[in-house]
Amino acid sequence: MILKSFRIKNYRSILDTGWNNLSPDNVTALIGQNESGKTSVLEALKSFFDGKITDDILRSDLSMPEISCIFHAENSGELLQPGNRFPEGVWERINETGQIYLTRTWSNLTESRLVLEGDELIELYSGYDNIWQNLEDYVSGTTGEYSKKNNALIEEIESLEQQVNNLRKSAELLTRKAGEIERHLQKTRDNTRKELLEKEAARIDAEISELEKKTEKIANELKTIREELNSTGEILNKSARCQELQRDLKTSMEKMDYSYGQLMGAENLLAKASTNGEYRKLLKKVEQFKNLYIQLSNAYDQIKRDYRTKQLELKQLLSGKDEFESARLATEEYVRLENILSREEVAELFYEKIPHFELFEDFSSLLPNRIDLEDLFLEHAGVEGYKAVKNFLVIAGLEPEFFTQANNRILKQKIENLNNELTVNFQDYWGQCIGKTNKIQIAFELEHYDFQDPEKKGKPYLEFWIKDEQERLYPKQRSRGVRWFLSFYLELKASARKHAGRNRILLIDEPGLSLHARAQEDVLKVFDDICDHLQVVYTTHSPHLIDLNKLYRILAVQRSHEVDNGETVIFDPGSLHAAAQDTLSPIYSLMGVRLSEHEFIRQKNNILVENTTSYYYLSTMLFLAGLKKEVSFLPATGTQSLHLLSNLMLGWGLDYHILVFDNAQDRKYTNELEKSLAAGREGGSGTILQVEQASQVEDLFSTLDFKKFILKQRVGIPEKNSEYIIENNMSRVMLASAFAQMIKSSNKQFSDFDEETRSNFRKLAQRVNTLLK
Repeated sequence: MILKSFRIKNYRSILDTGWNNLSPDNVTALIGQNESGKTSVLEALKSFFDGKITDDILRSDLSMPEISCIFHAENSGELLQPGNRFPEGVWERINETGQIYLTRTWSNLTESRLVLEGDELIELYSGYDNIWQNLEDYVSGTTGEYSKKNNALIEEIESLEQQVNNLRKSAELLTRKAGEIERHLQKTRDNTRKELLEKEAARIDAEISELEKKTEKIANELKTIREELNSTGEILNKSARCQELQRDLKTSMEKMDYSYGQLMGAENLLAKASTNGEYRKLLKKVEQFKNLYIQLSNAYDQIKRDYRTKQLELKQLLSGKDEFESARLATEEYVRLENILSREEVAELFYEKIPHFELFEDFSSLLPNRIDLEDLFLEHAGVEGYKAVKNFLVIAGLEPEFFTQANNRILKQKIENLNNELTVNFQDYWGQCIGKTNKIQIAFELEHYDFQDPEKKGKPYLEFWIKDEQERLYPKQRSRGVRWFLSFYLELKASARKHAGRNRILLIDEPGLSLHARAQEDVLKVFDDICDHLQVVYTTHSPHLIDLNKLYRILAVQRSHEVDNGETVIFDPGSLHAAAQDTLSPIYSLMGVRLSEHEFIRQKNNILVENTTSYYYLSTMLFLAGLKKEVSFLPATGTQSLHLLSNLMLGWGLDYHILVFDNAQDRKYTNELEKSLAAGREGGSGTILQVEQASQVEDLFSTLDFKKFILKQRVGIPEKNSEYIIENNMSRVMLASAFAQMIKSSNKQFSDFDEETRSNFRKLAQRVNTLLK
């Protein structure tokens, strides 16, 4: 798995870097001035990996850092296996893209959280993040409503029962009254009164019948409400059980935390034990605390399972399921949900598969003059040079046991063979010579202490040398640069070999500060050699640690110009032209060096141009447009320096021509150049070719091609191309260099440009062809 891109927020001078891609060939260079934030980028990436920060990285507003990385799985074995552990669609999406997006955030200086990110994955996880807390909130809120409903039902029952009692009392009064009327009917002989009593009796009977109907209706309502109350009561009883388990869970956690504190305290005392008796006593105590902690932890897990299962059961009851069905469904749902990994759990699993980030600030473990074999066998890491020697043996493919062979002659022969192999390998990277041809060699030998060291007499040790044809010196007797490079070489080569099973990301701050320019270029050789095995991200101010043919490796880091001491911003390879000139100074320096090293100058057909910008565009496009003869384009450092360069060409007796553009500065010097060249000109030598249709070389491109091939962005450009560059404070030479590299590395043809561009460069090529010999 490899790191593809990163984003850093709230880290020292960094507010938000936005997303930045690492170089596709695994070597990325961070360039920029001092205090720009280059080292902060390296340290932030290391903090992402180990989760460690300090208060000195916090910004003034005390906002906590947030660091995100996107990794790409190189094979399916680096991805988690499918199953019921993911919400539907999550594993399929990860497997489809092969990309893992992780973010680490901090709640304080000591606690951080790593979580799986990505808009699509977050959407698929919707409803699963914090699922137990959401369940708890739902159950708590819903049962609260049921509690209110329960109280309302009880009040309603009481009201209806009161109504029933009142109806029954009314019915009893009417029944007594009906009985009295019946007695009066039996006694009266008055037909009129008898008729009135009969009507009253009928009315009372009807009223009693109506009261009985109302009573029956209310009784039925009471029965329904009581049944509902029983159901609500069952839910509330379950809720009360959940609350009881919740209290038990809290108590269990407190006991477990207290037990863990006892265990840690006992282990700390154990580490400080001064006698064997004290050690054995404390060891027994540690075991007791450990067993108690395990018991409490198991009890806690069981209570948590019961609590969550009861909550799920309560949820089913709330949906209308009966008690037995709710219990069955809750058990099944708990097993399913408990198996699903949260985004944080997924992130922790992927953390075991991402590359190991290692920050190299100072190669302090230099190769020593000698080291005792006993220290290697007993792994005394604190002895001088231990790490460097271990790296040395890893590169040689040796274990300390190698030196215990009985046959001394065979052992010395093997060591000699290894020395030859190591020297050849080292000289592939260290190209410096002492004098003209004398290259250094590295070697080690197995020796034994003699009588001069009575305490160690006869004991074996390894002795190291950095030799050349003239001298045999210990490592400490060599220059700081040689020792640094050897330490650097040992660290990187050993790291690549030791951790071959897991990718590595080496974060290197300012490599090679004490090295000669050519030796710094040797550092690049090491990077190129190891980049198949690991990724390298390094900071530098040196042009010799930049490959001009691989500008895609560069991220330019600088402070924002909007305010003094502004936040850090990063420019990727496609936007280097927008970076400040001071930020890009290593690249500008390198351009000048590389151009000067080329054997450009010919006896004839030399074209002088005013700067490297014109050189890149013209040397690329005119050959595509059909230059018929070999020609050398020679860049000056501006229009004024064309005069000096042309005089040098005249002095050497070389054939040349000068190409300038139709702008005020070029026109100003054209007449002066014509006068000074007239006296020394022979034939066509010294001819000035002015490009009337363009103020600068960029204006030879159509606006569409300028946006498509040079700016690589869709913007509105009402002015000339050259004016747009100036108004937007862009780097002309960076745009030109990137364009030339793009044409060189791609299959672009002249036909890929539109008619306006082709016509301009074709006409210019024809004019140049007429001057060539």
